[in-house]
Amino acid sequence: MIRAVRCDHDSFKTVKFKEGFNVVLADRTSESSEKDSRNGLGKTTLIKIIDFCLGSSFKTDHPLKQKELENWTFSVDFTMNGQDVTVSRNTSDYKKIFVEGDYSSWPIKPKRNLDGEFLKVSDWNIILGDLMFGLSSEIIEQAYSPTFRSLISYHIRSSKGSYLTPFKQYSQQQEWDIQVNNAYLLGLNWEYASQFQMLKDKKNTLDKLKRAAKQGLLSGYIGTLGELEAEKIGIVEKVDEYKTALATFKVHPQYSDIEKEANLLTKNIHKIVNKRFTNKQLLTAYEESISEEKDVSTKKVENVYQEAGLFFPDRLKVKLNDLVEFHKQVIANRKSYLETEIKKLKREIASQDEKVSLLSKKRAELLEILQKHGALEEYN
Repeated sequence: MIRAVRCDHDSFKTVKFKEGFNVVLADRTSESSEKDSRNGLGKTTLIKIIDFCLGSSFKTDHPLKQKELENWTFSVDFTMNGQDVTVSRNTSDYKKIFVEGDYSSWPIKPKRNLDGEFLKVSDWNIILGDLMFGLSSEIIEQAYSPTFRSLISYHIRSSKGSYLTPFKQYSQQQEWDIQVNNAYLLGLNWEYASQFQMLKDKKNTLDKLKRAAKQGLLSGYIGTLGELEAEKIGIVEKVDEYKTALATFKVHPQYSDIEKEANLLTKNIHKIVNKRFTNKQLLTAYEESISEEKDVSTKKVENVYQEAGLFFPDRLKVKLNDLVEFHKQVIANRKSYLETEIKKLKREIASQDEKVSLLSKKRAELLEILQKHGALEEYN
């Protein structure tokens, strides 16, 4: 909201605005004729001052460029996004916008010199585009995109030509500019108009190249006319293929959900396969361990002692027999444990094989659906 328009010269009368609809009127006197309907009150100049402080260009034909207004500083008090701020611009030092107030939420912060805090006019336009129209840096960096100056011109109309049609802000406005800005202001997809203009640019370039090729000016650069015609035929055929593919393109309403489910199945299959691999390694180790378990008899121990020439007393044989029996029991218990674990692992591996088979079958069905259909995003 604009709260006031001021100047550093006393001859300028401060204009104050209130919330809601404001009207600037010129009083007519008994001496006024039909030609004096405006009364020279400066209504148009007021609009030009506001626009000047909003970062408009300042060319030689600008009404504030008059010699009598040299070194005049005009100021506008704003409330934007709940923040009060005053911006000032001097007619002689017009490349800077001086700022006072709360600018903490602005995407670009002012610099400081001896005169105060200031912005470049281009940065001020970027800030206003962001605050007033939501123009992000991603938007303004694109070719044929809306800008603050082009959008604000639909709200500030000071020339006769700007009132001829609601969709134009001046009579010589280019078609792409009309389409892009109106689409943006109406909340439509302005990028379609931008892309269409880029296609028109490419077509114009191709038309120029065609004319140059016919005159033989490009034969040493991009081939002869015959070679270009052959390439054109190939491109046309490719375009026809794309048209056919587009015509038969099927959009599945649950494409995204099916894709997510297929990805989840793949993840689960990988988990089961990894677990199965670990189980198979453990099974092999258990089977090898159970086959290596051997009983130890007392006879083998006696033979060892005899070969060494040692006497083996009977009482020692009794203790040794007990030890061998204990060892046999340990081996039996270990074999029993290993056999139980082997059976358990075999059941787990069989179950895992069955799960992988079922999940793979389900995933194959989903992938077949995805292969035959497409997402709405792909169609667009």
